[in-house]
Amino acid sequence: MNRSEDEEFDTWLEQADADLTASVEADLDAEAALTRIKQRTAARPRIFVSSASVDRRAAELLRQHLSETGSDAFLDEVPATPEEAVAQTLTESDYYVLLWSEAFASSPWMKAEFTAALARTFSKRGSFLFIVRLDDSPLPPLLAERRCLDVVRLGWQEVAAQLARAWHRDRAVGLPVRPAPHPNPQDVSSSSLYVRSRDLGVAFVVSVPAQATGSELMEVVRTGLALPDVLSALDDAISMRFEYRLTYQGEPIPALAPLHLPDGATIDLEMAVESTGPRGPYSQREFRDESPSDERLSLAALFSHLTPKR
Repeated sequence: MNRSEDEEFDTWLEQADADLTASVEADLDAEAALTRIKQRTAARPRIFVSSASVDRRAAELLRQHLSETGSDAFLDEVPATPEEAVAQTLTESDYYVLLWSEAFASSPWMKAEFTAALARTFSKRGSFLFIVRLDDSPLPPLLAERRCLDVVRLGWQEVAAQLARAWHRDRAVGLPVRPAPHPNPQDVSSSSLYVRSRDLGVAFVVSVPAQATGSELMEVVRTGLALPDVLSALDDAISMRFEYRLTYQGEPIPALAPLHLPDGATIDLEMAVESTGPRGPYSQREFRDESPSDERLSLAALFSHLTPKR
């Protein structure tokens, strides 16, 4: 091979190497782009918007506004969908938004659907059912205590924004979020706070007065979650006593000072248990899953109202 051929070969080799490098970089860029798309898709909650057929236009408006907030909202495209299909749709959805109206209330099929959604709320380890009122028709007892958004008063854009904020906060807590079993009535000056229990593996939304103190917050939490004080057996000869502490960003919440916590803030509920036998207290420790098996079963039963069936 003469000099000219050597130079041509070197040039070809350099070009081939450059082409290979560019191809690899393009593949890496494409893979990174696909990863970003998957991450964005996973971050978009999937929302099932349910309405009576005569309220279809309202459902379309909500879907449009929810899509603008980054939510993947969809409607039940087939009126009278078979029960199995609705169950599958509910299972595949992150949240269910019910557009409550007089027409919805009068439909036996719609009642069956929201009952299934409510059952999923209780069985799913997290909040699921949200209500948007289209008119002033009364809610059934099963839904009466749940927080509703009034589209007549707020408008579609604000309703969509509040729903999106609630879902964003729920997902940011890092644990399944459920309504408090015994919610405190809300008023216009209330703040919604997330009470997170890493011990129980779940979080709850509670409503507190805007100017509440730490001790008032603790009372709302203890009442709203129906937290037990003591578990006794053998005519009180053996017992477990519980103590609770609330912290915010790792710091204990003062009992007497006003909270000054932002709406939607996450506070942590820490629990400690003191075991007492016939001769008095014999251990005090934090509540943990590593407790002895018989004691763990007792604790699981005691807190079963806070940890729904899986």
